[in-house]
Amino acid sequence: DPKAFKLFGSIFCCTLIFVQLDLRKATNQGLLFKTVFLGDRKKFYSVLSRNVAVEFTLACFNKILANIVSRLAGHWHEKLVHRLHERYFRNMNYYRLDDAMAHDRIANDTPNLSRQLAVASCDIINAGFQYLFYTVRLLNFRSDRITGLGPLFVAVPLGYMLLAMKIITSIQPNFAKLQKQERELEGKFRQSQTRVHANAEAIALYGGEDYEKEKLLTSFADLSTHINKGIWGSWTFEAVRDFVTKYGNHTVMMLLILGPFFKQGSQSGNSVQDNAQIMYEMRVVGDLVLHKF
Repeated sequence: DPKAFKLFGSIFCCTLIFVQLDLRKATNQGLLFKTVFLGDRKKFYSVLSRNVAVEFTLACFNKILANIVSRLAGHWHEKLVHRLHERYFRNMNYYRLDDAMAHDRIANDTPNLSRQLAVASCDIINAGFQYLFYTVRLLNFRSDRITGLGPLFVAVPLGYMLLAMKIITSIQPNFAKLQKQERELEGKFRQSQTRVHANAEAIALYGGEDYEKEKLLTSFADLSTHINKGIWGSWTFEAVRDFVTKYGNHTVMMLLILGPFFKQGSQSGNSVQDNAQIMYEMRVVGDLVLHKF
């Protein structure tokens, strides 16, 4: 698929630009800490303006990347629809699949699948390249305070990521099964409503109001119970996932970064320049490790 490979190449080019901009941003933010500590206002405003320019460029390329991902999703959607329609109208399959909701799969599931595949492809390219890039940067980071700690900065985020994945997958509900059950229950409730509407005259003639009402309420109760169960399961899963992925990793990162600097920071004999350099290195290493998470 030449067009898809071309779009993959565009995503990879954006990834190259992102890592360079992120590295520049980490350096600028480290310099901001250093200049504030030294009280150098002139240099602070100069670094601040460069940092704003980098942030603006990152925002622009984020939109460019989102546009490329959307184009990739649209391209895959078009190919999938053509391929499915080719098989759908072959040998009267449209007639044989009348009860299989094939039209719903083509109209609703196909664009969702294309979109999710495009986003997943982008995430794989970004995550893989950025992990390799920042691993090399951390292993080659030159500082007397963290000499020899590069492998630790690489191994701890990887170990935490594997542990987090294990925790998340162990408590993750089967969302596909829950969604399928919800659709089935919605279909039963809709079918009950349709049956009452279609047979209103017969129900009124034979006095079947109580029976039909009970059937409707039972279908609705089953649907409501299932939805509430899904909400509670989703809340529990999302709460644990957010803690593991957003808060726990930052705590581990802070411990990992601040540890090597405790000794240098506690020495009262350090000069102002040395302390400013410590602030700079803490910020730069912090950004590099954070990108690995």
